[in-house]
Amino acid sequence: RRSSRQRAGLTHIPFRLRHRPAGTSVRNANARRNAQAPVLRPHAWRVARDELWSVLDRYLAPGASVAVVGAGNCDDLPLSRLARRADRVDLVDIDPVATRRAVRRAPRRLRAKLHALTEDVTAGGADRIVRDALEGRNAHCHGPPPEPLGAGNYDLVIGDLLYSQLLYPALLDCAVPRDVRERVLRDLGPRLTEAVVRRFHASTAGGLVVHLHDLAGWWHGIEQPLQPQRVLEMPTAAALRVPLALPLGCDPRKSLRVIGARILQTRLWRWPFCPGVDYLVCATVASASPEPA
Repeated sequence: RRSSRQRAGLTHIPFRLRHRPAGTSVRNANARRNAQAPVLRPHAWRVARDELWSVLDRYLAPGASVAVVGAGNCDDLPLSRLARRADRVDLVDIDPVATRRAVRRAPRRLRAKLHALTEDVTAGGADRIVRDALEGRNAHCHGPPPEPLGAGNYDLVIGDLLYSQLLYPALLDCAVPRDVRERVLRDLGPRLTEAVVRRFHASTAGGLVVHLHDLAGWWHGIEQPLQPQRVLEMPTAAALRVPLALPLGCDPRKSLRVIGARILQTRLWRWPFCPGVDYLVCATVASASPEPA
């Protein structure tokens, strides 16, 4: 079990399915996890929200339009601070229940700025990959076209810790055999991630994209060469070279290199997911414009 989690996604699943549910899809897999969120989690994740705001504060102009993609329950987002600074914040997620609940929890005076939008960033591509794998067919990457998300033309797009969730939860819930799951993540995950990254950058007009990625995880049974604090004490460039056990096929930084986007800032922080489980979050701020020739 340790080997499976370590090599096939490195995503902590706080519960186990007793059987494969009928009609399992990427939406269902993510909605189940959103519904499992404990009541006290927003308090526990305050440190992660503060770290994210320390990045956004520099790039978010007053009156901006923002899309947060993969917003889910919004527990990791400084949502009130975003809404106070921006004129419009679109919370884009495949699970409408979670985002609408987050809007209802926001201060009443800010709710008019918050809009819950239901959209699959892969345009059904992830579901088709999972279905191919489940039915024993040779899976092919069905990436979405680079069309804008939501209203488009955003000043800032935030990819909120969704990259490792594009395929892995649904593959796991569908009981896809481990070897098939690993092959799909390794072979098709990077291409799907790249297509999603392209779509994020197509959703801005000369704006910025902040890519949040759960770079690595620590829990009982996972072998990592260093503890999170040791990694965070290193210069960022050196920390990114530490040979950590990483999730398969979902690194947006590799996609940014492929599409030639310009990385403006990289920041790492500890994400206390739940007792006994920590993640290392990598925030990468990238310009929609390519590197100058």
